[in-house]
Amino acid sequence: MENYYVILQKQLSSIEFMNEHRPEHLRYLKDVDEKGELIIAGRYKNGTGGLIIVCTEDYDRALEIAKNDPYIINEVRDFTILDYGKFDPQSIP
Repeated sequence: MENYYVILQKQLSSIEFMNEHRPEHLRYLKDVDEKGELIIAGRYKNGTGGLIIVCTEDYDRALEIAKNDPYIINEVRDFTILDYGKFDPQSIP
C-alpha cells in the first residue's frame, strides 16, 4: 500500500544561514528521490519554509526522512508531518 506524507517545514533561521546549508539539503532530497520516495519538494516563495511530499512504507520512514534533512539537523527549519490521502481521478466513474 502506498502511504503519502506531507512534510511541512517552517523557516527558523535567516535566508543567509539557510543558503549555507542548501547544497547539502538538495543532495539529501536527491538521495530520497533516487530511492523512489520523493513525490515533490519545494520552498515557499515568501521564504517561510518549504513542503516535501513523500511516499513511504509507513509514518516511521517519513519521520526518518524529515529528521535526517540537513535543514532540520542544522536548525534551519522545523517540521510537521501530515498523513496525506492522494486523490485518484481515475477512481471516479
